Amino acid sequence: MELPKVLGFWDGIAVSVGLIIGAGIFMTAPGVCAMFTTPGPALFLWLLGAVLSTLGALTFAELAATHPKTGGIYVFLLEGFGRPFAFVFGWKQLVMAPAGLGALGVAFASFFTQFFGVEWDPAAVATVTIAVLTAVSVFSTRHAALVMKVFTSIKVLALAALIVLGAALISPNPGHFTGLATFEAVQPDMTFLGAMGLGLFAVVWTYGGWETVTMMSGETRDPQKTMPRIILGSILVVTVIYLAVNLVYVNALGVAGIGASTNVAGDTGTRMLGNAFGSAITFMILCSIFGAINGTVLTNARVTYALARSGLAFRFFGYQHPKLETPIAALVWQGVASIAFIFIAPHFFELLGYQVLADTGFFVLAAASLFMFRHRGDPSPFRVPLYPWTPLLFILLNVAMMVNEFFARPGASGIILGILAAGFPVYLLWRVCVPSRQAEPATPERSPL
Repeated sequence: MELPKVLGFWDGIAVSVGLIIGAGIFMTAPGVCAMFTTPGPALFLWLLGAVLSTLGALTFAELAATHPKTGGIYVFLLEGFGRPFAFVFGWKQLVMAPAGLGALGVAFASFFTQFFGVEWDPAAVATVTIAVLTAVSVFSTRHAALVMKVFTSIKVLALAALIVLGAALISPNPGHFTGLATFEAVQPDMTFLGAMGLGLFAVVWTYGGWETVTMMSGETRDPQKTMPRIILGSILVVTVIYLAVNLVYVNALGVAGIGASTNVAGDTGTRMLGNAFGSAITFMILCSIFGAINGTVLTNARVTYALARSGLAFRFFGYQHPKLETPIAALVWQGVASIAFIFIAPHFFELLGYQVLADTGFFVLAAASLFMFRHRGDPSPFRVPLYPWTPLLFILLNVAMMVNEFFARPGASGIILGILAAGFPVYLLWRVCVPSRQAEPATPERSPL
């Protein structure tokens, strides 16, 4: 039984924008600015991140239009490279992706306890938040999408207020923009290009999320036309917001002030209208991260569901509730695993490190699958402009970021790549131990493996 097609264009925009604008715009900006002596490199990285994300969005728009099925990157890899690579992506989603969800839960708990001034255990707050939003997705996809609409609207309106009021109430500070053309790193032991590479990695993560809406292509009405519009529309909205917000940050606090801040949006709000408005901005951050958690719960479980429906995971994970029509088993597993990660590694960036490098590698493979589809002549109502240069440039930039990350953090990168590589022998073991009759492919396969 297929998941019902209940999502329209605005549902998709709400999910996509809600996923992109999560914790990143509030937590990444200080870390990026702390690497440089002037705002020029940081602002350039936000612009470069928008360009890279647009290249990826255009590429994924054609991928989603070519194969509009539930699972997103998993489906692209299955159709393009066969079952082993699709399995390893599903392995990553099954084993490592819950860490990213746990990271969002930890970020929400941190701002929650600060805002309400309570001394509750952050792990407990994160656990309850993830459990509640998992329950919402279990009981109704429509209701989960409605939560996305509400909280995406709140965060976009609040960021718009931050931008408009920042421009109106904070006097221009030309001194904060001095040295825009001076590109140098703060840390003497880090090269400028190394700092740019690490900064771009963080910025691209902050733009990330546009690709996850493709996991719900099978539940979107007229996906071949709707998906490209959702992906490109959400990138355009987010790019404008991010660039404008960072200009407000720089004007209000300067690059040194941003780098030293632990709540850059709240500090900017305080600079505008005092502590009350700063607190209101902090509340908006809570709403933003809450919406991002909901969107992550809603979309990521679809990969585990698709993996099981293709016979590459226990059939239990492909169970769809007959009345609720939701992938209940995949959702419950995701919730339990993410809560486990919270107690194993209860720090935001430690949790996030489990996922970001692996995601970038699979972006590269998914983009490469487009060349396979074009070569085979797979039909698509949307064609990426400037092919093959658009997907090729996206691939090369992501590979460069991965290489830079590996040399900057070889230990952590090696562990992550080792976990991913373990997926291949697990796949071979799965083929040997699980009879082929258990497979129920939801997607036509083109690989004999």
